[in-house]
Amino acid sequence: MVHECLKKIFENNWTWDPDTHPDFVKYMKESVLPSFYAKLVRSKDNTLVEPFRTDPNTPGGTIEPFPASSDLKHAAHISREQRNQEQLLIENEEASDRARQAKAIVDRLLEAAQGDAAMNAILESAMDGLSKPRDISKHTKIPVKDIYNAQKKMRRIHKKICDEMGLPSPTGVSQ
Repeated sequence: MVHECLKKIFENNWTWDPDTHPDFVKYMKESVLPSFYAKLVRSKDNTLVEPFRTDPNTPGGTIEPFPASSDLKHAAHISREQRNQEQLLIENEEASDRARQAKAIVDRLLEAAQGDAAMNAILESAMDGLSKPRDISKHTKIPVKDIYNAQKKMRRIHKKICDEMGLPSPTGVSQ
């Protein structure tokens, strides 16, 4: 695990800022490893669980599940419950609807950002995984104040787009 995290840092998939986090070991323990574990726990390979069909070592051929203990309650979200096909189809349809709505919002934001260097920088940085104004400013060489102002403008545009599409508006945005 540590090797994979170090590899990601040295390949610039994760950035380490020595000014912000001068203690590299502490940065690894408190930021990188928990993030890596969280992504690993939520990954598709680790969340798709199917029951065993038969056990050749028992006379009945079935495997008895272990009862959940109180200390494992925090890990209940890791395993998936069995759902029927109808539920899966509904969930897949809802997910594809959300994806279409998100794509439409992003397309309209990109359209609205034409000609505005700061808004374009925010969108491009978001696609690169940067969200903090300080990081965007450092990455694009645009002053932080301009990034903040462009973010406010983008929030207003986002709210307007959501209102036009009949979607719930994000909280904390005023016209």
